[in-house]
Order: sequence, then structure tokens, then C-alpha cells
Amino acid sequence: MAKIVFNNPHGRPVEVDEADTTVVADGPDGRVVAAKDPMTGATMMRNLSTETYLPSDMPSEEEEQMMYDDAMNSIEDIEPNPPRRPLFNWKNLRLQQAISGEAAAGARRAGRAGERTFGAAIRLMSERLPANQSIRDSPQIMMLATVEDWVTYVERMADSPIDMGAEFSASVSPSQRIAVTKFVAEWEQDVGHRNLLQKALPGTQPSDLVARGELVYSLMTNRGPNPMRARGYGSFKFDKMFRLAYDIISTMPINFYNSYTLFNLPALEGEAAFREAVDRYVPLDLSEVGMAIQMQQKLAEYGPGYAQIAVADPSMSNETYRLMQQVVNGYNIGDTAVVRSALNALQDAPFYYMAEASADKSVFDAQNTADKGVTGVAQIPKKVFGDDDSLYYNGLIFLKDFPQAAISDKTKGAIDFKSDKVKNQSFEVVKSPFDTTVVGVLKFGAKKDNISFVKGATKSKTMNRKEKIDAATEMAEALGNPGVQSKVESILVKEGGAAGLKPLMKAFPKGTSQAAAKKAIAKIPSVYQHKAGDYILKNPRGKPVGRGKFYTLELHPKTQLDMKLAVTTSSGQGDARHGRGPRGKEGSQNTWTKGLYKVLDADIEKRNAKHRKDKKTRKDKFPKMGLMITGGKHKKTGSFAPYRIKLPKSHFAIGRTPDGAQSIGLQSGKASPAIKAAWEKFTDEYGVFVRKDTKSTQFRFIPSKKAEHRGAYYDKLRRQVGAKKSR
Repeated sequence: MAKIVFNNPHGRPVEVDEADTTVVADGPDGRVVAAKDPMTGATMMRNLSTETYLPSDMPSEEEEQMMYDDAMNSIEDIEPNPPRRPLFNWKNLRLQQAISGEAAAGARRAGRAGERTFGAAIRLMSERLPANQSIRDSPQIMMLATVEDWVTYVERMADSPIDMGAEFSASVSPSQRIAVTKFVAEWEQDVGHRNLLQKALPGTQPSDLVARGELVYSLMTNRGPNPMRARGYGSFKFDKMFRLAYDIISTMPINFYNSYTLFNLPALEGEAAFREAVDRYVPLDLSEVGMAIQMQQKLAEYGPGYAQIAVADPSMSNETYRLMQQVVNGYNIGDTAVVRSALNALQDAPFYYMAEASADKSVFDAQNTADKGVTGVAQIPKKVFGDDDSLYYNGLIFLKDFPQAAISDKTKGAIDFKSDKVKNQSFEVVKSPFDTTVVGVLKFGAKKDNISFVKGATKSKTMNRKEKIDAATEMAEALGNPGVQSKVESILVKEGGAAGLKPLMKAFPKGTSQAAAKKAIAKIPSVYQHKAGDYILKNPRGKPVGRGKFYTLELHPKTQLDMKLAVTTSSGQGDARHGRGPRGKEGSQNTWTKGLYKVLDADIEKRNAKHRKDKKTRKDKFPKMGLMITGGKHKKTGSFAPYRIKLPKSHFAIGRTPDGAQSIGLQSGKASPAIKAAWEKFTDEYGVFVRKDTKSTQFRFIPSKKAEHRGAYYDKLRRQVGAKKSR
């Protein structure tokens, strides 16, 4: 290592290693360096001229010429490479479990495919991979896939329910989900995709990079293959193809270390390496800070049990708990980027996490809800707290269970001291809307200025940690089945809209106490308890539902069709009076329902015959289909179009889509293979229907407005309208 000679303040020469010096200035006149005198500690400086200064790591002219000659000789010895043959195509991008499942009938062939490995690089360069060999578990080989290969695979997936089912059920780590979530969020915020293009490797075509990103975004926003076509191929683990999206991102020609893959670093190298690599800070919103603090408190109180009751599906509690730990750890070490990404993942499918603090505003005003139980109020003098303003948050004091009726001005939190709900009443004070720790009790007297505060007091004995864990466990047992709400609603429908607690206990896991069941039912928004004790199923207007035998699918608003209005009868009122069945060249009920009418009518007759034989009665238990479809002339096409289609409750039930909307589908275990096949054709034609009740029709379903839920019928209708206009 080179030495630089300095003169200390006493004029004596001092040799210092070049590595121990600091560059003060560097210009055309030379480089000024500084160093510490080891004896006196004084600062020494020296100006190195450009002629005399030569860094120790810079080669000489002779060394540079030798290095150049060696490089040129090496290049001349290299033989030109032959044109690269394609080693694989889009078929090799399929998941191996899908390939193996498709080839299950030919076990011998599948076994031979499984014996092939990627160990020999020479073999890969000399022969083409077979179609039954996936490269999805080999990242180095998958990097060679072109954007055309990925697009072709996604397009062909629409005709392969096995591939779709495998992609929806492919396992991904929480870090990979966070990476995909961050990519989608950045894609929406950065319209010009500048951040992505800045990560591109030299020589990368921007169009190729943007095309891969657009494919990922389409998959994550449900603009890809319709998941309805993959029904019957097992239960899906996710509602989006996270594994496919992450694999496409990992094959982008961008820097190896980037913001999308950085989240894998803690799992691979440890938290210390991750903290060392992350040197950025992202400001969090107040709601995000509140969720992080609340999550930290809940995990400290309830432990992993909090993850079971905080999300829609308790079966995802393990992954939920890991993501919550990432939020808490990231918040504690100041890694706000991980906090925000993990919170985005938790609030998205399939978790749908909703914390109390997530709905709070950035600037809080007085409000009181049953969920929070905390209200911000004003007009509390600081002298009440001994001039301590630490309890004030945006000028408000937050009280538990403060009555909303006692607030005269919601925007300022003004208290009505004349209200009997305030006079001589005591309320617990919490730290903030995010931190509901009780810090004392505030007592109001008979007059406005008669207010006292007792620090550290509580109104009643609070539960200890064990009691809180027991309560959380009890509730988790009650809600352990994610279908509890739908089961309760189904039982009430069968009971005529109302029932006591005993029949509803069938909706809960065995061993659930009645007290826990009551708590769970009280949290179901569609059910309320009558003062007489019965539980009643509500419709959107808050009234009990009726006993109808059919669900109604409304394909068109009646304003789009020309229909006659039938006379009012006991069975036909309101909108049910509109329309008629198809006649003549317009087609039959069976053709319009894609064969569903015929198989349903035959199955109902079969069930009624069995019922009459067993019960020795001539009365039918199940209503006959009769007129299944009604409609009229479409105003824009001039042809017959369906207005409503009815589905029997004996074969169909109400379920929920991932976003919480009520939908309709076949009852599990009660449909024959013929009915299942006909229903699949029906949904392909008309799409997914969501519940939208009216005053006259309580169980009314209309086509979903989401593009991924639309059927082929509406595309045909648009073409017919266009052809009519052109003529």
C-alpha cells in the first residue's frame, strides 16, 4: 500500500497509509488530502499535484498494454457461437403439479418425466425439453422465457381448468406476496413506469419490460382467465395467481437486487442483513401507524389467537400471524416500507383484515360507533388534568362509551352539559384513538365547570391476560368455521326467516357454548334478535324475509324491453307481472337456459316421486319449474331477450364472493353431474350474479358489473346492437 508523507505542525515528516487519508479537494491543480498525526492528533494536509500523484490501485501504461493484449488474444481464440435453439416453449411454463395431474392416467409416462433433471447444462444446450417437464422450479432456466411464452401460456390457460386450479392453489411465501403487492401498487401509482424502467439491465427493450408488467397487473386485477371455469378442480388457496405473478416478475430483465425481491432477504440472509441493506424511510399515514400500534398491542395480549379472529378466514391464521409479526418488527426497527407492504397484503384477499384504526381519518372529529366505542370530545379544560396536554389528540379528549346524543356539534366535539347522559356520569379516558389504553376516569358533575379526573383509575375490573386469551379462544371456536354466517342464514331461510337459538347451534362447531354462539350471531349484520328471543333474518330494508321457493335472476332492466303487464295475482305482483315465455322461432326455455331447465325439471319430478312414495301422499314437496324464463322484445335489437330466470331453492343456495357480495350457486352435494354441467354452461353464457333486492323481489340477483364476471351473452348482445345500427 502506498505511503504519503506529511509534515506535522512541528515540521517533522510523518508517513501515513493512503487508505487512512481523506480527500479534501480534487481539481485540475491537484488533490488536497488530510490525515491525523498519530502522535499529537493534529490535522495534517498536503497538496498532491496531478503529475506526481498516482493512486496505488492504478496500473501503469505497460501494465495496461499487457492487459489489453491478453484480452484481445482471448477474444480471437473464441469460436463464434451457433444460433441458439429454443430449449422450451410455453408448455414448459406450466406447473409440475398440473402436468402430473393431467397425466395421472398414464402413470408410466408421468414417472419417466419425473426422472428427468436439470443437472447437466450440456444436455440442456443440446436437446429440447419435453412438454411434460416444468421449468417453474428452475429460476435460472426460467429467465430464458420470453414475454411471448408467458402471454401464450396465460391465453391457453383459459382452456385448461387444471392449470388454472394449480395456479390458484400454488404456495407462495408472505415475502413473495408482499413483493407482488408492492409491484401492483407501484404500477398503479407510476403511470409512466419510470421506476421499473430505471431497474432495467443494459440492452433491455422497454416494450418487453412493460409487456411483462402489464401481464402481471392484469393477473392481479382479475383481468386474466375466468376462475369460474376452474370450479370442480379442488378448493383454491388464493383468489389470485400470486405464484404466476411472482415468477413473471422474477424473470424480468432488471437488476438482480430490486425493490420487488428485497423482501426475500430476511428469510434468506437474516434480519440483520436486511436492516443493513434497507436505508430508506417511507412516511406512514396516521391510519397505518394506528394499525401497527394496535396490532402490536393485540399480539401482546392475545398472542397468535388474535390472527384467528382478525381476518375473514381463520384457516389463514398462520400466514396472517407471520405477516402481523412483519408489521410489528418493521415498525419497531423503522422499516416503514415493509410495514406498508405487509399492511397492504393483510387488507387484500384472502385475509381482508380490517382493524379499528384503519377506518379512522387523518384529522379526527367527534364520532361514536359500536365498533370503536371511543369518542373524541372538546371543551375539557387543561386544568382538569393539571395542565397536562399529553392526553389531547388534535384538540380532543377520547372517552370510552361516551353517548353520541350528548354531543351537540359533531365537527367540534362540543358537549351538551345539560344532557342527563353527561350529568353525574363517569367515563374512562384513553391515550388516543389508536391507543385505547385506559389512563384514568373523567367524572362530570351537575354543572359545566364541575369536572374531575382521577389518574390511573378504571370504572370496573379489567380482564387479566389469561381471561382475555380465554375470551379470544372462545370466540375463535365459535367462528372457527368460515361458513358460520352463511349456515346461520340458510337455517333461518329454512325456518321461515325466524328461529330460536337451538336450531342455529347446528351452524357452529361441535362443543361451542351457547354464550359463544350468541356473541357470534350478534356480529352477523344480516341477523337481529327480536325482543321475544327469536333470531330474525333481515333484508336490506331491515324487515324479515319471506318464504319464497325460487331465486330470481334479472338479466335486463325492464326499461330495456317491451313487455306486456299481466294482471295482479296472489303469486304475481310488482315486477313479477312483466314478461312472457319464448315462443316459436324465439327458442325454448331449455335453449335459453343452456339445458338447465330440462335437467332441473327432471330432477325435481324424480324427487317428488320419491317423496310421494315414502310419505304415501299425492302432494309434491318440491315446486315444479313451470315457466322458468320470461322476457320480451329488446328495444335495440328487436329480438326476444330474457327478462328474468328463476332458480329453485331446493338446488341453489346463496354464497359470497371474495369481496363480500352475496352470489348464487349450486348447493354442494345435492346436484347431479348433469345439473353441474348445465350450470357451468349457464354461467359461461350469463356470468356471475350478485344479490340486489327490490321492494317486490327479496331474492333478486343481477349480473355482476366486474369484467371478469361477465358472460358471453352480453358480448353477443353488443354485436347484435351494432349490426342493427349498421343496417
